[in-house]
Amino acid sequence: MVKDLSKGRPFTLILQFSLSFLVGNICQYLYNIVDMLIVGRYIGPDALAAVGATGSITFLIIGFANGAASGFGVVVGQIFGAGDERKLKNCMANIIWTAAGLIAVITLFSCIFTSDILRLMDTPSDIFSMSYDYLIVMFGGMIFTMFYNVLSAILRALGDTKTPLVVLAIAAALNVAFDLLFVVVFGMGVSGAAYATILAQFISAFLCLIYMIRRLPLLRFGAQDASPNAGMIGRLLAVGAPMGLQFSITAIGSVMLQAAVNGHGTNLVAAITTGDKVANIFWLIMDSVGATMAFFCAQNLGAGRIDRVRQGIRDAFLINMAVGLLSGSIILLLGREMAMLFLGNIPEILALCDDYLFIKGIFIFTLGPLTVWRNSVQGLGYSAPAMTAGLMELLARGISAFFFADNLTVLYLASPLAWIAADFFLVIACYVAIHHLQKTCRPPDHTTPAPSEQEIAADRAGLSLPG
Repeated sequence: MVKDLSKGRPFTLILQFSLSFLVGNICQYLYNIVDMLIVGRYIGPDALAAVGATGSITFLIIGFANGAASGFGVVVGQIFGAGDERKLKNCMANIIWTAAGLIAVITLFSCIFTSDILRLMDTPSDIFSMSYDYLIVMFGGMIFTMFYNVLSAILRALGDTKTPLVVLAIAAALNVAFDLLFVVVFGMGVSGAAYATILAQFISAFLCLIYMIRRLPLLRFGAQDASPNAGMIGRLLAVGAPMGLQFSITAIGSVMLQAAVNGHGTNLVAAITTGDKVANIFWLIMDSVGATMAFFCAQNLGAGRIDRVRQGIRDAFLINMAVGLLSGSIILLLGREMAMLFLGNIPEILALCDDYLFIKGIFIFTLGPLTVWRNSVQGLGYSAPAMTAGLMELLARGISAFFFADNLTVLYLASPLAWIAADFFLVIACYVAIHHLQKTCRPPDHTTPAPSEQEIAADRAGLSLPG
């Protein structure tokens, strides 16, 4: 069911939307968590490290595709907020063209260069083969991951968080069954875990598509809308590509750090992998609030309600600060016990993980504002500040990886320093964006006469008529 986020109390809307988003994110997170648990328990620590060593690479490649999908959703939210149903249908058709082209290029590139990327990251030889096997399956099935994320982003842009949530819950349950079947019963190793994830993503995309076709007539486009529209494709890429690049820029820093970590051996790789899984449980909560703000800001921008944008950003900031401080306290008190769920009791790895989680626990509260400010400026159509913040994160992680690779404390501090640097930049970017929009943005004029057939044809072609 669609929901207009330009009406109602911002704090309540953001909290409700975020809670639905959170449950969906947890289901999504379970894909990887189940892989890690089953791989670690039934294959061994080397397999756990192998899958963990691929995390930054999948974030780099698949993160770009998913970031672009979120960008497409932002455009849908802006058009929906403006109440332009005709343009919404045209946007849907061109999302298909744009997503298909992107995923073809990304899949071809990633499959060809998988081995080279693993070598550049100095992946330990004892886990190289397993890491490659896992990645090649994930990249080969990226089309299903991309289209699920595109379809779910569109639904969320319309204010519908329930449908993606139900679909993800079904797919997550199936993923557990597929993991046990492929890894434990069929003995397919880490490749089995990847196949389980891809198959679950395929089911997710298929269910979303069926729902949209049957229940959302406002998204159904006819033959007259199916032709590529240069103007709309340009708009989609103008928002989607920078959001994808922002994910990739951030991921490049993570790849650099992973390469530095790999140089310290399999035990540290397993410790960092486990520590990240623990910390990411709490990041999911803050990211849910942040992701909500992209669609909240997009709809309210389309409706010309900049006052609500300003109030929403303030409310989301307060929510995430409270969550961040509570999360840090839990990590500091219970981090080791949570890590043991993944590792079991392996003292030498747990000791390394303890030090890493101590740093994460102290600084994780700085990640909450980052997710709010970054997603807000993206939802408002300002992709450049988010990319710049990503470059600042890349610089912080790159310096740590290149110049302090032998110092574990600096490596542990790299991500928190990157978050703090991005925070300072994005809070200024948010203020400037809102200040500018308050002067220039106006509510849409719904009294304009319906366009002529000639004007409709010109708009689909990405042209403008004289006079």
